[in-house]
Amino acid sequence: MPYPLVSVVIATLGDSALVMNALDSLKRQTFKNFDVIIVNQGPSLMKKMIKEYSDLTLQYHEIDTACVSFSRNYAASVAAGFWLAYMDDDAQYSPEFLASAVQTLNKYALDGLTGVVVDAQKQPIARSLSGKKTQMIHVDSFNLWMCSASIVSKEMAIKIGGYDSEFGPGKRWGCGEEADFLLRLIDQKAKVYFDSNLYVYHPSETEKLNTLDLKKIWRRGFSYGAGRGALIRKHSSRMPVWGCVQLTKMLLAACLGVIQSILMIRLRYGVRDIASLCGRFYGFFLYK
Repeated sequence: MPYPLVSVVIATLGDSALVMNALDSLKRQTFKNFDVIIVNQGPSLMKKMIKEYSDLTLQYHEIDTACVSFSRNYAASVAAGFWLAYMDDDAQYSPEFLASAVQTLNKYALDGLTGVVVDAQKQPIARSLSGKKTQMIHVDSFNLWMCSASIVSKEMAIKIGGYDSEFGPGKRWGCGEEADFLLRLIDQKAKVYFDSNLYVYHPSETEKLNTLDLKKIWRRGFSYGAGRGALIRKHSSRMPVWGCVQLTKMLLAACLGVIQSILMIRLRYGVRDIASLCGRFYGFFLYK
């Protein structure tokens, strides 16, 4: 398979168990014309563990820069596939994911595609699109794009400059890289669709929070909030009305989250929501 149609990109901080689950789901794909590119920013122990996946066409790279966006861009620079499937290291594809995605991409002559991200109970998680049909994605649904279910042509990813390495885990603005990527795709008139028949498993926020202590929850909430605030500030200059609407929605959602967590006496969520609210102000007013 010298020229795979799809290159699956996995950026990780060295969490071997998660990556193994992701690779297991790739082994179960009914579509076989793909390769996998792992970019590891963490411990090198993973290199030995992935040897058991010799039945997958796999590239493994280690880099020193702890930044998911930088890692994805690095993978794109060495990818051979026509399509880039950006897969989170804690995600798992349904067996028909790649087959269905390629069929839809070709059917509608698309530049990019995303699907539904579900939790262990197969319920769409908060940030996932949950529409009923395949449809064009517009600017107003920017915050519903999730990297773990997205596929984009390599040509278009390179055209827009890839992911903004100022955003995402490992950087000051700890999220927003996926929405920023989508907004810039749409700005370049890319044809990007949502397909309700595409499913990817991803841990829910509850699953994530249950594994963290309160200090880490605060850091996560603040970092992610800062990313959301910075994202809106970045794009408000060319879309001021959009920026005002999104800023209002973002702050209201954070305030309501704090109130709900206090009323329901949910400590972990309360810490996260207060940190997120602080981070959103911080990101919006300090991003340059």
